[in-house]
Amino acid sequence: MIDRLYGPFARIHFPYCFMPIDVEGLRHCYLPVSRNYKPIGSADSEFAIYEEYPEHFVYFWRDIAPLTALWRGNPLWLYNDGPASREDYFERLARIEQMMREPSRRELERARQNAEASKLSRAQERAAARSKLSA
Repeated sequence: MIDRLYGPFARIHFPYCFMPIDVEGLRHCYLPVSRNYKPIGSADSEFAIYEEYPEHFVYFWRDIAPLTALWRGNPLWLYNDGPASREDYFERLARIEQMMREPSRRELERARQNAEASKLSRAQERAAARSKLSA
């Protein structure tokens, strides 16, 4: 079991699954998340708005969801609770890495703009909620 072999490090730093990012202008874009469903490396306990982590996005030449030989359990999961799903984890991860591509400047800019808009919207919602509470 990856979690048992590598301990808490794996829960935070090893890709558990790839979450599709649905932002207009981004093709075959995913966010690899840890077992905690946070962006890789994040130990934060707050709910993660995936679109707000453009620096963690990965881009592929094609849609990777239909490549069933890569996934264990639901599509886009690299492992599950069964030990067999971990036996070839690193080999499958290497195959996924070979399909990655560099994003275009337009894609990077679109991802950043979307993240900024999302953060601004959430900040405005929090401010409105605080205003209602103090009224």
